[in-house]
Amino acid sequence: MIKPITCISKILIFIVIVVYPAILFPQKSLNKNYPVNKKDFFVRMSDGINLDCSSFIPDTTPPQQGWSCLVYCAGFGKSKYEMSPSAEDYAKYGYYTFTFSMRGQGESKGKSDFISITEMNDLIEIIDYLKDNEKIDKERIGVIGASQGGIIPFMAVCNGLYVRCIVSDLASPLFASNWIENGCIKMSLLWSLSYDKSIVRYSPQVKRYREWILSGEKDKWDSLQYYFPQERDFMKHVGTSVIPASFANSFQDKYFNANGMIKAGRLLKCDYTMYFGPLSGHGSEYDAAEDIYINNKLDKWLEYWLYDLPNGTKDEDRITYTFSSYPLNNNNWTYSRYISQSFPDDGLKREKFYLHPGNNLQTFPFYGINDTISFRNEITDNKLTMEEAVNYEFTGSVFNSKFKKDSIYFDTSPLDWNYNMIGIPKLNLVYTSNAFVCQFNFQVWEVFPDNSMKFVTSINYSDRNNIPHSKKELTIEGNSQAHIFSKGNRIRIIITNLDTRSGDSFLRSNPFVLPILENGKSTIYFGHNNATFVELPIKESF
Repeated sequence: MIKPITCISKILIFIVIVVYPAILFPQKSLNKNYPVNKKDFFVRMSDGINLDCSSFIPDTTPPQQGWSCLVYCAGFGKSKYEMSPSAEDYAKYGYYTFTFSMRGQGESKGKSDFISITEMNDLIEIIDYLKDNEKIDKERIGVIGASQGGIIPFMAVCNGLYVRCIVSDLASPLFASNWIENGCIKMSLLWSLSYDKSIVRYSPQVKRYREWILSGEKDKWDSLQYYFPQERDFMKHVGTSVIPASFANSFQDKYFNANGMIKAGRLLKCDYTMYFGPLSGHGSEYDAAEDIYINNKLDKWLEYWLYDLPNGTKDEDRITYTFSSYPLNNNNWTYSRYISQSFPDDGLKREKFYLHPGNNLQTFPFYGINDTISFRNEITDNKLTMEEAVNYEFTGSVFNSKFKKDSIYFDTSPLDWNYNMIGIPKLNLVYTSNAFVCQFNFQVWEVFPDNSMKFVTSINYSDRNNIPHSKKELTIEGNSQAHIFSKGNRIRIIITNLDTRSGDSFLRSNPFVLPILENGKSTIYFGHNNATFVELPIKESF
């Protein structure tokens, strides 16, 4: 008998240590190094909930108009204490800094509504509280954070909050929908709903989300799909914000892909800068040169908007993409930076890669007779539950005896030139299944000359309303990426019922999306009249 609490606790210890994005530290461009006074206190919200707060104040005479203020928002499952080192450092350089634990987290009271308008309204009240402080310049307040700490300020300024600027990292205005995108439930969502109460105290509604996910029942999925995005997604409000914003996202994000920010960019009417590349947190690779680049951009952004320093920030191209490519360095990609004014889907060629017999992947359709492939989702123990699978971390002899992973792969020939992919891949899928629920995970890999390979991106889809044996065709968006497939290497597409990825130090043996625990056989069509293909957005030149 396994012990669920023990197993899940081990997973969550890993998340606390690894998932949370690094907080960026200031450079000394302001040439100040004040001593700092720290104060700890509670601020009472309008509904009576007390939030645990800290302020860091330069120990010197404030400017006549008051200090420029920088408010730190914590990531989910974290508290003001993780923000305090950065807040104290910025205070040394002449900012009045403030950080707090969101409700239901750290030592703040109340229950977490899991990154919703409840937490957004708390932030709005915090800003109103700070604007009444005579030591603070109410026209020079900025808000900074990542993950939950980046989503909430972005949500707030899209709903009328007035501050001078925000820094929103690892965020998306479609973050809730993205967690359950294309009928799939990401492993990272279940992890985020499984913290011990010493870390997060969930509201009753949020507790039900975890129960619905683990149940595997159709009506529970329908409820999750309906209720979870409510009061969380805010894409429809993005065009209303006039507050300058700095965004940084990772194409390798295991929580929210970059699709939402790519789409939001076309709606923004404020001054903004965007970065897409390796960004610490949410399972992304780390790159030291990119980390320095992001830090420098952040410093310049804050100094321009909060101290009016003429440092050229507004004259720079607004969008930075960092491409991953071969060769590897300690199992990490090599990275190259590209700065532009255009969005990822501007001026691209969409290259179609068609499935062919014999594990071949071609840029033209198959015209032969045998134009289908099949794979099984085989559950040999119909008593296997999702909670049991999670506690096994989807590996080991017992799990493998109950759930059979099935995979099919397709390779291109060695590439004749570099393929520069940037943007959102798509899958045109033609299929039938004999099950009421079926899943298709299309993984995209790059295969090197020695036949080793590394994961690039994926397109995941679960049909939770399938009519057995009916034939369907649909187009599905995958997870955006900027990657250069190198000349001489091969592109491999793996189709599997369990989206695990060898060599992924974040997911380890866990799948990116939770599998379907229902027996079934799925058939994919790839003939020219029923063409299943993966479409990669390719930029032909820079």
